[in-house]
Amino acid sequence: MALTAGKACRVPRASLSRTLLVAPRGWQTLLEVSGERVASFASRLEVANGAPVAARLALLLADLGHRIGLADARGLLIPLRLGRQDLADVIGCREETVVRTMRLWDDDGLVSTLREGFILRQPDALRTLISGASTTS
Repeated sequence: MALTAGKACRVPRASLSRTLLVAPRGWQTLLEVSGERVASFASRLEVANGAPVAARLALLLADLGHRIGLADARGLLIPLRLGRQDLADVIGCREETVVRTMRLWDDDGLVSTLREGFILRQPDALRTLISGASTTS
């Protein structure tokens, strides 16, 4: 399910190679996208490797906010209806741990849960949790 309308197409490797030969700017775009994805994966792997649940949950929400977040007056809206068990399954912990963490974050004004998704009220604070975990692990 897509959040916005879009189009996708399959491009054979040979056709892509020919296109990039005549439009070298395409290489730059491909390298930028690839670099961002490798950096994102490396960051996730580093945090997921023994990081506390709060850091893993913060990484998941920050990543979703970066990818699909919509800025509004309350913060950054993540328009996905994910239950606590869904979040727990993604980060590899128990549902109760996600419930407890999200309740603490709500009390601290970091993240709020809405019917239509989540509001990241302080995205920078979530990034601090992530970077703190990656420097201590």
